[in-house]
Amino acid sequence: MNLVMLINENQAGLLEGIHPNSFGLEGSNLFDTFDLHNHTIADFLDYLEFMDCEHYTFLAFGQVKRLIKLVDYLNRHSDIQFHVYDHQFTLLAGNGEVDLEKYKELDWEKIQSNPVVDRSELQLENGMKALISGLYPAGLNPNLLKHVYIHNPSLLKSISSTVIENMGMNSCIYCKDLHLVSEEVRNDFPVPLYDAEAVEEFIKNHSFTRITKNKLMHVAKSFRENGKVTKDSNLTGFLDYSTAANFNHRNRLVYDHDGIYSDFSRQEKLSEDPGASYREITLVNGKDENDPTFAPIKVMYPNLLILMQALQGTECTFVTPFNQHAFPPAELVSSFKFIGIVKDDEQICYSMSSGQFFKINEVFLVLLEADMKGLLHSEEVKDRLKSDYDRLLSQYRGLIDHAQ
Repeated sequence: MNLVMLINENQAGLLEGIHPNSFGLEGSNLFDTFDLHNHTIADFLDYLEFMDCEHYTFLAFGQVKRLIKLVDYLNRHSDIQFHVYDHQFTLLAGNGEVDLEKYKELDWEKIQSNPVVDRSELQLENGMKALISGLYPAGLNPNLLKHVYIHNPSLLKSISSTVIENMGMNSCIYCKDLHLVSEEVRNDFPVPLYDAEAVEEFIKNHSFTRITKNKLMHVAKSFRENGKVTKDSNLTGFLDYSTAANFNHRNRLVYDHDGIYSDFSRQEKLSEDPGASYREITLVNGKDENDPTFAPIKVMYPNLLILMQALQGTECTFVTPFNQHAFPPAELVSSFKFIGIVKDDEQICYSMSSGQFFKINEVFLVLLEADMKGLLHSEEVKDRLKSDYDRLLSQYRGLIDHAQ
């Protein structure tokens, strides 16, 4: 089988597969749509082997410097033949022994009229925040390696090939003194290499603070009791928050001369050997000490600070299933879509799906809390609202359906 992906490489060297639907080819099987954001290089090769693929072609828009490095790597580590063509069907990498005639018949003017937005600046900023804090998107595979940080360029040659193949298709390496690394060595890596100075500058220019495990547990216990959160107006984020929260993730690795660490501050060592294999690294079990009562609060806490920043607040009271407000914390929580917020004298509802804020009143907040805690039809709520219960519940339902 021969597969083709339409792809864009942005200014940061990150790759974006362009879906056929974006240029009017809904339901088309002409192009492969493998998810480059949530899978490793090894996943990609396993997928192609399962598909019995013999030739894989990237039809590229934009620059191709990183894409050619990736294809060179894949051709060295797989029996599948990989190729890169530009949108004018000029061969840029690979041996070119593939038939693309049916693709030349497509309306390329229409395809080119839907350019991919370059999000590299935002992607790099979000990536550095994740590397520094250890906080990655909730749905991300906890073992998908997104960032490797190298404290000495000589360690680049020590990285196990099994670590490289388990890095995300869209991942990167930050290396100190990158100017000392030859072009030949850089070209051996299928992922972008960035100068670690960018991370150091990012930390200097933003207000990151360190939070201890004891401090975070105190915050979680206090939040469960009253839902109150205070925030320094200048706070950007936390160094190694995931370590303080005991999140057992392997989305980042830090290499130094004395071994490999799971945290940016180099307190949690995974191996004494900088050449340790991916399996050896992942076999080291993290310290899962999280009390299930407080674990969801620790997950939520950084996001609550982001909401406070959006609202320009330094002290807010939140209404979630996990804390006391009008009702006790819920014992069992399946899912919830809204968060209640009290800021000064305002009551606010935040929709987690749309990212929108809505001003509400005290009655709506009571019903919202009861809803997220499974108490909407309880006698306690009915007693609070008395004869207005049915009318107010109907109004609440209408508003909440509109807000989703």
